[in-house]
Amino acid sequence: MPAPPGCLIFARMDYFKMTPAELEKAQKILRTYELNIERYDLDYGYDEELNESPDIPEDMDDYSETLISAARVELEKAEGKRDWVEIMKNVGLAGALRKITGKIDEAEKLLKYSLHLCLKHNLPANWRVQQAIRLADVKRRQGHMEEALTDLEKLLKETSSVDDLNKYEDVVIQHTGKTYFTMGEYAQALKSFDAALKIRLQKGDEELIASTRTAIAACRKQIQ
Repeated sequence: MPAPPGCLIFARMDYFKMTPAELEKAQKILRTYELNIERYDLDYGYDEELNESPDIPEDMDDYSETLISAARVELEKAEGKRDWVEIMKNVGLAGALRKITGKIDEAEKLLKYSLHLCLKHNLPANWRVQQAIRLADVKRRQGHMEEALTDLEKLLKETSSVDDLNKYEDVVIQHTGKTYFTMGEYAQALKSFDAALKIRLQKGDEELIASTRTAIAACRKQIQ
Protein backbone atom coordinates (compact mmCIF):
# COMPACT_ATOMS: atom_id res chain seq x y z
CA MET A 1 0.00 0.00 0.00
CA PRO A 2 1.43 3.44 -0.89
CA ALA A 3 2.05 5.91 1.91
CA PRO A 4 -1.02 8.13 2.42
CA PRO A 5 -0.73 11.88 1.71
CA GLY A 6 1.42 13.72 4.20
CA CYS A 7 2.39 10.58 6.10
CA LEU A 8 5.80 10.56 7.74
CA ILE A 9 7.04 7.06 8.48
CA PHE A 10 9.01 6.96 11.68
CA ALA A 11 9.50 4.85 14.77
CA ARG A 12 7.68 5.52 18.01
CA MET A 13 8.05 9.23 18.70
CA ASP A 14 10.00 10.68 21.59
CA TYR A 15 6.83 12.67 22.26
CA PHE A 16 5.26 9.55 23.77
CA LYS A 17 8.21 8.26 25.76
CA MET A 18 7.87 8.71 29.51
CA THR A 19 9.94 8.62 32.64
CA PRO A 20 8.38 6.75 35.60
CA ALA A 21 7.28 10.11 37.02
CA GLU A 22 5.61 11.08 33.73
CA LEU A 23 3.86 7.71 33.56
CA GLU A 24 2.51 8.24 37.07
CA LYS A 25 1.28 11.70 36.04
CA ALA A 26 -0.46 10.29 32.94
CA GLN A 27 -2.15 7.60 35.02
CA LYS A 28 -3.29 10.23 37.51
CA ILE A 29 -4.79 12.33 34.71
CA LEU A 30 -6.75 9.31 33.51
CA ARG A 31 -8.00 8.55 37.02
CA THR A 32 -9.02 12.16 37.52
CA TYR A 33 -10.68 13.00 34.20
CA GLU A 34 -11.33 9.66 32.48
CA LEU A 35 -12.13 9.40 28.78
CA ASN A 36 -15.69 10.59 29.31
CA ILE A 37 -16.41 13.05 26.54
CA GLU A 38 -19.60 14.20 28.25
CA ARG A 39 -17.49 15.91 30.92
CA TYR A 40 -16.18 18.40 28.35
CA ASP A 41 -17.61 21.13 26.14
CA LEU A 42 -16.08 20.43 22.73
CA ASP A 43 -18.41 22.67 20.74
CA TYR A 44 -16.96 25.21 18.33
CA GLY A 45 -17.94 27.74 15.69
CA TYR A 46 -15.97 29.43 12.92
CA ASP A 47 -14.12 32.72 12.74
CA GLU A 48 -13.91 35.05 9.73
CA GLU A 49 -11.06 32.94 8.30
CA LEU A 50 -13.23 29.79 8.57
CA ASN A 51 -10.96 28.38 11.25
CA GLU A 52 -12.64 26.54 14.10
CA SER A 53 -13.19 28.69 17.18
CA PRO A 54 -13.77 26.64 20.36
CA ASP A 55 -16.46 27.67 22.83
CA ILE A 56 -14.29 26.63 25.79
CA PRO A 57 -10.64 26.15 24.74
CA GLU A 58 -9.69 24.92 28.20
CA ASP A 59 -12.08 21.97 27.91
CA MET A 60 -10.60 20.98 24.56
CA ASP A 61 -7.08 21.20 25.91
CA ASP A 62 -8.00 19.17 29.00
CA TYR A 63 -9.69 16.47 26.95
CA SER A 64 -6.86 16.27 24.41
CA GLU A 65 -4.37 15.97 27.29
CA THR A 66 -6.44 13.09 28.64
CA LEU A 67 -6.42 11.41 25.22
CA ILE A 68 -2.64 11.81 24.97
CA SER A 69 -2.22 10.38 28.46
CA ALA A 70 -4.32 7.37 27.49
CA ALA A 71 -2.11 6.77 24.45
CA ARG A 72 1.04 7.10 26.53
CA VAL A 73 -0.18 4.63 29.13
CA GLU A 74 -1.21 2.14 26.43
CA LEU A 75 2.20 2.47 24.73
CA GLU A 76 3.90 1.46 27.97
CA LYS A 77 2.33 -1.98 27.71
CA ALA A 78 4.18 -4.88 26.14
CA GLU A 79 4.15 -4.91 22.34
CA GLY A 80 1.62 -7.71 22.01
CA LYS A 81 -0.79 -6.19 24.51
CA ARG A 82 -1.15 -2.72 22.98
CA ASP A 83 -4.49 -1.73 21.44
CA TRP A 84 -3.24 0.06 18.32
CA VAL A 85 -6.73 1.06 17.20
CA GLU A 86 -7.43 2.87 20.47
CA ILE A 87 -3.98 4.49 20.43
CA MET A 88 -4.53 5.73 16.88
CA LYS A 89 -8.02 7.04 17.61
CA ASN A 90 -6.94 8.82 20.79
CA VAL A 91 -3.87 10.37 19.19
CA GLY A 92 -5.82 11.42 16.09
CA LEU A 93 -8.62 13.05 18.04
CA ALA A 94 -6.10 14.79 20.29
CA GLY A 95 -4.41 16.16 17.17
CA ALA A 96 -7.70 17.41 15.79
CA LEU A 97 -8.50 19.16 19.08
CA ARG A 98 -5.01 20.67 19.33
CA LYS A 99 -5.56 22.13 15.86
CA ILE A 100 -8.84 23.71 16.91
CA THR A 101 -7.22 25.38 19.93
CA GLY A 102 -4.40 26.73 17.77
CA LYS A 103 -1.60 24.38 18.82
CA ILE A 104 -0.77 23.67 15.20
CA ASP A 105 2.75 22.25 15.46
CA GLU A 106 1.71 19.80 18.16
CA ALA A 107 -1.33 18.86 16.09
CA GLU A 108 0.98 18.06 13.18
CA LYS A 109 3.08 15.68 15.30
CA LEU A 110 0.05 13.89 16.67
CA LEU A 111 -1.68 13.49 13.33
CA LYS A 112 1.46 12.29 11.55
CA TYR A 113 1.81 9.65 14.25
CA SER A 114 -1.82 8.54 14.02
CA LEU A 115 -1.47 8.33 10.24
CA HIS A 116 1.72 6.31 10.64
CA LEU A 117 -0.09 3.85 12.92
CA CYS A 118 -2.86 3.40 10.34
CA LEU A 119 -0.31 2.37 7.74
CA LYS A 120 2.01 0.34 9.95
CA HIS A 121 -0.78 -1.75 11.45
CA ASN A 122 -2.90 -1.91 8.30
CA LEU A 123 -5.91 -0.33 9.98
CA PRO A 124 -9.15 0.22 8.01
CA ALA A 125 -8.85 2.79 5.21
CA ASN A 126 -11.59 5.05 6.61
CA TRP A 127 -9.47 5.82 9.67
CA ARG A 128 -6.42 6.55 7.51
CA VAL A 129 -8.45 8.93 5.36
CA GLN A 130 -9.82 10.69 8.42
CA GLN A 131 -6.32 11.35 9.77
CA ALA A 132 -5.08 12.48 6.34
CA ILE A 133 -7.92 15.01 6.03
CA ARG A 134 -7.12 16.39 9.47
CA LEU A 135 -3.43 16.65 8.58
CA ALA A 136 -4.20 18.45 5.31
CA ASP A 137 -6.07 21.11 7.28
CA VAL A 138 -3.09 21.47 9.61
CA LYS A 139 -0.95 22.16 6.54
CA ARG A 140 -3.42 24.85 5.51
CA ARG A 141 -3.14 26.44 8.94
CA GLN A 142 0.66 26.31 8.62
CA GLY A 143 0.52 28.11 5.27
CA HIS A 144 1.53 25.09 3.18
CA MET A 145 -1.30 25.62 0.70
CA GLU A 146 0.00 23.77 -2.34
CA GLU A 147 0.91 20.74 -0.25
CA ALA A 148 -2.53 20.76 1.36
CA LEU A 149 -4.24 20.98 -2.04
CA THR A 150 -2.12 18.15 -3.42
CA ASP A 151 -3.05 15.92 -0.48
CA LEU A 152 -6.73 16.81 -0.79
CA GLU A 153 -6.73 16.13 -4.53
CA LYS A 154 -5.40 12.62 -3.90
CA LEU A 155 -7.94 12.09 -1.16
CA LEU A 156 -10.79 13.26 -3.41
CA LYS A 157 -9.85 10.70 -6.08
CA GLU A 158 -9.89 8.00 -3.42
CA THR A 159 -13.08 8.99 -1.62
CA SER A 160 -15.03 9.55 -4.84
CA SER A 161 -14.11 6.14 -6.26
CA VAL A 162 -14.17 3.79 -3.26
CA ASP A 163 -17.65 3.01 -1.91
CA ASP A 164 -16.54 2.53 1.70
CA LEU A 165 -14.86 5.96 1.67
CA ASN A 166 -17.64 7.96 -0.01
CA LYS A 167 -18.76 9.31 3.34
CA TYR A 168 -15.64 11.49 3.42
CA GLU A 169 -16.02 12.96 -0.08
CA ASP A 170 -17.90 16.07 1.06
CA VAL A 171 -15.40 16.58 3.90
CA VAL A 172 -12.50 16.56 1.44
CA ILE A 173 -14.31 19.01 -0.84
CA GLN A 174 -15.14 21.28 2.12
CA HIS A 175 -11.49 21.37 3.20
CA THR A 176 -10.45 22.07 -0.38
CA GLY A 177 -12.74 25.09 -0.31
CA LYS A 178 -11.28 26.24 2.99
CA THR A 179 -7.80 26.02 1.53
CA TYR A 180 -8.76 28.13 -1.49
CA PHE A 181 -10.48 30.57 0.87
CA THR A 182 -7.31 30.97 2.93
CA MET A 183 -5.39 31.56 -0.31
CA GLY A 184 -7.79 34.37 -1.22
CA GLU A 185 -9.17 32.48 -4.21
CA TYR A 186 -12.78 33.05 -3.21
CA ALA A 187 -14.47 32.14 -6.50
CA GLN A 188 -12.70 28.77 -6.54
CA ALA A 189 -13.52 28.28 -2.87
CA LEU A 190 -17.18 28.97 -3.59
CA LYS A 191 -17.24 26.26 -6.26
CA SER A 192 -15.92 23.76 -3.75
CA PHE A 193 -18.38 24.80 -1.05
CA ASP A 194 -21.30 24.61 -3.49
CA ALA A 195 -20.22 21.07 -4.43
CA ALA A 196 -19.89 20.09 -0.76
CA LEU A 197 -23.32 21.55 0.02
CA LYS A 198 -24.94 19.50 -2.74
CA ILE A 199 -23.64 16.28 -1.19
CA ARG A 200 -24.47 17.37 2.34
CA LEU A 201 -28.04 18.24 1.45
CA GLN A 202 -28.41 14.68 0.18
CA LYS A 203 -26.96 13.37 3.43
CA GLY A 204 -29.32 15.53 5.47
CA ASP A 205 -26.77 16.30 8.22
CA GLU A 206 -27.92 19.70 9.47
CA GLU A 207 -24.68 20.48 11.31
CA LEU A 208 -22.59 19.87 8.20
CA ILE A 209 -25.06 21.80 6.04
CA ALA A 210 -24.85 24.76 8.40
CA SER A 211 -21.03 24.81 8.35
CA THR A 212 -20.97 24.80 4.55
CA ARG A 213 -23.59 27.55 4.33
CA THR A 214 -21.46 29.61 6.72
CA ALA A 215 -18.50 29.13 4.39
CA ILE A 216 -20.56 30.05 1.32
CA ALA A 217 -21.75 33.25 3.01
CA ALA A 218 -18.14 34.13 3.88
CA CYS A 219 -17.10 33.63 0.26
CA ARG A 220 -19.92 35.76 -1.11
CA LYS A 221 -19.05 38.52 1.32
CA GLN A 222 -15.47 38.55 0.01
CA ILE A 223 -16.54 38.42 -3.65
CA GLN A 224 -18.99 41.33 -3.38
